Amino acid sequence: MPRGNAEETDQEMLRKLSKFDRPVTVNDLVLCLNWSRGKIDGAIARLVEKQAIAVVNISIPKGQRQRYIGIPHKPYWKAFYDHYIVKQESILIYDTMGMIQRFLIDSEVYFEQNAPDGRELSTKIDPQIADVIYTELDRITNTAFEREMTSAQFLKTGLQQILDPNFDLLARIALVVIKESNSDVDTNERAVAQLFLEQASSLD
Repeated sequence: MPRGNAEETDQEMLRKLSKFDRPVTVNDLVLCLNWSRGKIDGAIARLVEKQAIAVVNISIPKGQRQRYIGIPHKPYWKAFYDHYIVKQESILIYDTMGMIQRFLIDSEVYFEQNAPDGRELSTKIDPQIADVIYTELDRITNTAFEREMTSAQFLKTGLQQILDPNFDLLARIALVVIKESNSDVDTNERAVAQLFLEQASSLD
């Protein structure tokens, strides 16, 4: 296979995934394809963007997280849900194509669980949050891919910035700088704003 041929890489991964009778982990793919994790992650990101594969990330009760990759139309997702979500009581972290989310709609197992002290513990993602993520999923995935990040890393980074105590002030400053830089009037403020934007665009 020619090195760097993304299309052939993606097709080879799809061929390999189609032979499995279950969702697989990144380690499974590394072993069966004999590729690096970086090459695997790159192919996954491209195929997720094309909606050719589904990626489900779960956290089992002890806290370990695991990412599973599979073909969307395969029937094994129900067995995956029954084993990991129902039997093992794992928590759904993200689900790129709603493969598991569809089984949760009428399920009380995932919606309410009992904590050790007897109080109800909700392990379900807030439906309004999930709706926003699914509505914006294409933009999230595309932007994350452009920045060479996973969708999860992109959301986590954005969340950290929003939770920064100075975020509101920084956002207002950014609006002022952008507005001044786009001004039709040649002023010192516009020159300074344009200089700030040029310096910011050069930062890693």
